Amino acid sequence: MRVDAINLVAAIASEATTVEPKHLDGAWPTAFAAAVPRFLALLDDPDPAVRRSVAYLAGVGGLDTTTAVAGLRRRLAVEPDRVTRWDLIVSLGAAGADPAALRSLAEADEDQQVRLAAAHGLAEAGAGDPVPDVGSLIGAVSDPDRAGWAESAWFGPSPTAILQATGRLLRTDPAASAAYAIGLSRHADPDQRVAALADAADVLATWRTVTGALVPFLGAQLDADHPEIRFRAAYLLACVDPDAYADRLAELAGDDIERDGRRPTTAGDAAVWALARGRDVRSVPGLRHRLLGDRLGFGTRSEHSGHWRGFWFRLPGIHEVLTALGPVDGLLDAVVTAQHRAVAGPDPSGAGPDPGLGAVLCQPLGAWGPAADAAVPTLRRLVTSAPERWQATAAAVALGQIGSGAAEAAAELQALARAGAAEAAVSLWRVTGAARPAVDLVAIGGGGHASVRWLAEFGPLAAHRLDEVRPLLASDDEWKRIEAAHALTRIGGVPETAIAVLTETARPLADGNLLPVRLAALRYLAEIAGSTHDDQARDIARAVLAGAERLRYAGSWRAFDEDEAACAAARTILGHP
Repeated sequence: MRVDAINLVAAIASEATTVEPKHLDGAWPTAFAAAVPRFLALLDDPDPAVRRSVAYLAGVGGLDTTTAVAGLRRRLAVEPDRVTRWDLIVSLGAAGADPAALRSLAEADEDQQVRLAAAHGLAEAGAGDPVPDVGSLIGAVSDPDRAGWAESAWFGPSPTAILQATGRLLRTDPAASAAYAIGLSRHADPDQRVAALADAADVLATWRTVTGALVPFLGAQLDADHPEIRFRAAYLLACVDPDAYADRLAELAGDDIERDGRRPTTAGDAAVWALARGRDVRSVPGLRHRLLGDRLGFGTRSEHSGHWRGFWFRLPGIHEVLTALGPVDGLLDAVVTAQHRAVAGPDPSGAGPDPGLGAVLCQPLGAWGPAADAAVPTLRRLVTSAPERWQATAAAVALGQIGSGAAEAAAELQALARAGAAEAAVSLWRVTGAARPAVDLVAIGGGGHASVRWLAEFGPLAAHRLDEVRPLLASDDEWKRIEAAHALTRIGGVPETAIAVLTETARPLADGNLLPVRLAALRYLAEIAGSTHDDQARDIARAVLAGAERLRYAGSWRAFDEDEAACAAARTILGHP
């Protein structure tokens, strides 16, 4: 209980050092300062767990440097517990101790874990030391004594957290990072090999330049005994090079051993996705089996998380897997059947309707275009009866992509468009061929930026709406500004003011700072004929391609997808194939 209370205070104190003053309770600094002596007195508590928690608080809580360092150094001089000594050393760095003292400590102590603690302390201190020796780090985290870190206030309670935290010490050096991940995996412990793949994921998601070193390592893990290792190896190959071990991935697609009870996914799921991402038709049998069977293996929503939260081995949604593969023979009927079962329900197994699955399958069906006309009845049903608006609009978009073969859905599309769904208005035009009535159904005045994006689909047919679009270039909403700029380039030529808005929004990409709106601006610039790009746009494109680090905002597999999209847009701007 006392440890939990100290940890809660440490979390609040740490947060207080990062937030803007206006978000901080005015009474906090005084109240916390008054409590600091009582907390530091607990460095002498008989319970080592309490001492570790207080050491962590002293490191992260924003205490006066002199006070915190003096208290930590005093305790370190008499501390008998090894794990607590490690935490005290890390906290000394975080609290602002002289880096030279930490270096001396590491050089004088023969304990590998003390040297490891000093390396983490120096990193917390931001000392700018050279990258630690990879071999020494691997030796420390592979030693049986490293199990003690699970009791650390800094890196516990996970027994493998120290492995990944140590890998992050090397993140500024791509070659050292790759060597650490590979070296770490040589340990016979499956948990350590799993952690090595988590570290490899972080390395690959950070650096473009390490793929060649790590791909053979990943390929070797496909034959591991542990299902989690096979899953992660297949997952990462899907992200960086699905063609490299395509034959082995095709064999692995039949692997149906669940990773564990909490994760009802398999290495086979990851292998099927890898094949699909590589546009390999050998993914088709596995996808048919999942679409028509009783276990889908993939989600029915698009999940997003920021890369700063760490790397999550989350598979994409079924619609994202199918869209990556693209229209191929032998799959359309399975998608149509799966959607019908999801929307109509119950299916032969007794399962009820799943409009979420039915809605996300609209995306790959739309990619088939007119060939997917067998799905029209189910899509019409979704438009009129879906419990959520996004499900109805997903069906409307697919109907528009099918085109004149979905003309019978005109009434449903018109009703949805009148209710404010701009995408339904675009689809109404595409299925009927009548542009003017559909254009006038798109309301952009009080709507969001998505309405402007859909208006752009009409191109010159929306020329009479230009006066409504131009003022949006000065909007306070960054998304609305770039959508207005894009709409102007599609509807009314390529006005210089619109290009300036797109270029200005995309500019931070040149410094490696990606946000979704900036990536969208770069892609819109890539849609414009190359001769119209000014030197600024080309400079941004060159910087995007020259960087060694990936451009990413999202985490998981999307980090790779975003970087590939940014590079593809940059190459288009520069006229490169």
